[in-house]
Amino acid sequence: MISTTKLLVFIFPLLLAYHLSNYLAILRNDPYYLTKPFGIDEIATLSVNKSIVITGANSGVGFSSAKLLNDAGTAKVVILACRNIEKCEAAKSDILSRKDKEEDNDDGSDHEGIMAKPALVVMHLDLASIASVRKFADNVQHVLRQYDSNNNGSNNDNRSPPQSEATTSAPKLDILINNAGIMAVPYEIAAETNSEMHMHVNHLAHFALTSFLIKNLEAGRGRIVSVSALFLIRRHASSIGGNTVGVVEGIIKRYLPLLQSLYLYGASKRANLLFTHGLNKRLQFTRNIQAVAAHPGYSRTNLMNKWHYVPLAIRRFMKWNPVGSMSTEEGALCQIRAALDVEHVGAGEYVGPLGWVMGRPVVVGSVLQSSHHLMGGVEEDEVDQLWDFSEKALGLTFR
Repeated sequence: MISTTKLLVFIFPLLLAYHLSNYLAILRNDPYYLTKPFGIDEIATLSVNKSIVITGANSGVGFSSAKLLNDAGTAKVVILACRNIEKCEAAKSDILSRKDKEEDNDDGSDHEGIMAKPALVVMHLDLASIASVRKFADNVQHVLRQYDSNNNGSNNDNRSPPQSEATTSAPKLDILINNAGIMAVPYEIAAETNSEMHMHVNHLAHFALTSFLIKNLEAGRGRIVSVSALFLIRRHASSIGGNTVGVVEGIIKRYLPLLQSLYLYGASKRANLLFTHGLNKRLQFTRNIQAVAAHPGYSRTNLMNKWHYVPLAIRRFMKWNPVGSMSTEEGALCQIRAALDVEHVGAGEYVGPLGWVMGRPVVVGSVLQSSHHLMGGVEEDEVDQLWDFSEKALGLTFR
């Protein structure tokens, strides 16, 4: 009789070979798989005259995304949406100072004839507050109109036009990168949506922001990028918002708070993928808007320094560990490619690192089916359920 151990030893290589063959079948359709990396030259070519919003742009992959776009030097305006204005201003100064140093050492031959750099506009956005999200979306209108009507003006002048300015049509927004997020924070219910804070910030606030900017994206035949993660958790229908606690969840909440916070984080990242698929179902053919998703693998970001319940030494190790990880700039290439490469990254497709946690940005499947969905798959029949929950929690109808 065959023992369980021998059976596993026999089956495991077969399963691994099967998944790897499926993965390679997907990668073969990607021109950036082996031939050439997606980098600054491609960004410069694809971002010409684009208006882009990046949430959480003062640190991590959000900061690096803004830096890459600024280094490429061809976008029209990049709006840095941040909760802390002082840190966001410092991030902008850092990006510009790095660019100036690079230009001092450059012969000026790259991208000749194209404007030197995009406008970097700092704006306040607190995703913990839906009122702040709505105010931010209103303020974005003024900034977009300013750069729509004054393409030849100073690219780094952050002054907004008079508040009384009005237009009969929405100014265009080409790309919205829903990047900002929280991870492994203490359990808390957001009063505005009666949802757990990870779900509130990482999904519901971005759901609301996308709704508030949808006419701008429609005007620009825009693209929405949801930033997810490798780590997903399947949520039971009754607790999709994180405010209903079952028996197992109750035990985890009481005795294993770190595990609970990661569980809730994974649920919110799963919601990002479901949201992406829901957007395409509703908007791709009726309003010429495409939604895609990306994840940055194991990028060494400050997010890891903010984990609760984890000893400082472990947090520092996770932040600086060079093994099996990559820089935030390398991680940012995943969401930048998802945002810009419309030829090779279609609606509903998922971009991640070639080696799961690190590597060049490649198309790794779709938001519903990918070998990069660790710890839980994503299913079609959950999309409408999440959409209904989101609208009810926010008290709005996605317009």
